[in-house]
Amino acid sequence: MLHEEQFEREYGPLRPVVGKVVEKYLECGILENGFARVVCSNCKSEFLVGYSCKTRMLCPSCHAKRLTIWSEWLGAELLEAVPHRMITLTVPKRIRPFFLWDRKLLGLLARCAALAIKLFYREMTGEYGDVPGMVVSVQTFGNRAGNFHPHIHCLATDGVFLSDGTFVRSSFLPPVDIAELFRREVLRAFVERGLITESVAENMLSWPHSGFHVHLGPVIHTDEREELKKTARYGARAPLALSRLTYDREEEQVSYVYTNPYDHAEYTVRVTPHELIARLMAHIPDPWEQTTKYFGFYSNRTRGKRKRDHDNRECVGEERETRAPLHWRRKWAELLQLVFEVNLACPRCGTEMKIVSFITEREPVNKILAHLKEKGNDARAGPFADRAA
Repeated sequence: MLHEEQFEREYGPLRPVVGKVVEKYLECGILENGFARVVCSNCKSEFLVGYSCKTRMLCPSCHAKRLTIWSEWLGAELLEAVPHRMITLTVPKRIRPFFLWDRKLLGLLARCAALAIKLFYREMTGEYGDVPGMVVSVQTFGNRAGNFHPHIHCLATDGVFLSDGTFVRSSFLPPVDIAELFRREVLRAFVERGLITESVAENMLSWPHSGFHVHLGPVIHTDEREELKKTARYGARAPLALSRLTYDREEEQVSYVYTNPYDHAEYTVRVTPHELIARLMAHIPDPWEQTTKYFGFYSNRTRGKRKRDHDNRECVGEERETRAPLHWRRKWAELLQLVFEVNLACPRCGTEMKIVSFITEREPVNKILAHLKEKGNDARAGPFADRAA
């Protein structure tokens, strides 16, 4: 196979999940595969919305929608009203191939990063029994057209929470302290699993430039909620931005423009279409793979305990009213407005439009599309033109 001969050594094996995800992606938004009918109750105008593939990482549209809804949940349900900052942690080239061939190690990398940051903040605040809140996003790509580059983005509270819920702001220490903690945790974990020997770990610990790098982003203050959600989406973004991608048919090459984070200058990477596809396949997560994890004050266990304690205090001697979480109560129209940045209003009369049916069977799908084609109507007319639901 082409992948095994040319790309497997650099971009890893062609995993079973890849074929399934690619098949879904190729059907994303295609009306012939089914659609939803959206109709105005006043003037009866309507349009069709194709079904989305809902894949992670590969489909830019579906991944962006997922991130939009996820970041809204973060802002409404999870993130506390305290200062945060983005912390980025990278590993040296010598150990990156391990993550390419064993994706379970990406979860290990996330845990090592969370532990290093927790120890770092405890050292800064002097509160050794308490924890920060952390949302950890695992990224496997760099900014050069999806090159394989496993690293961690951690959106962390800029301080720790005490056992009674009090927040203690941190003082500043150089990021090299986190990098050293992170380096020791990763190398210790690799030695324990037999991936490297103790002598190799000692050798890597002696490097003056270890390759373990940490970047501390600016503090995002309490009143900067939109910036906070934007930063969270950046940490979990898709490998490529379509706006930076062009294809030269004559040269049969794909060009990708990226910004160097060190000198902030723009550069261009040129690869063949086959190589670009091989690069993208390496970033498709397995079905069981969690690309976002929650630690410390934001961990599932800690949040569950706080909720139970809160409910017990509220319900002493009273019958508690059961309500769904905010993100469950949101009207679908509000979520669509967030995703597509439009109002779900009829373009003719301004009345709110509604989904009246979901068409999935082949025969009625073909009949409706043929009828619209005969009438000369644009099946995707309306605010969601050329977008999947």
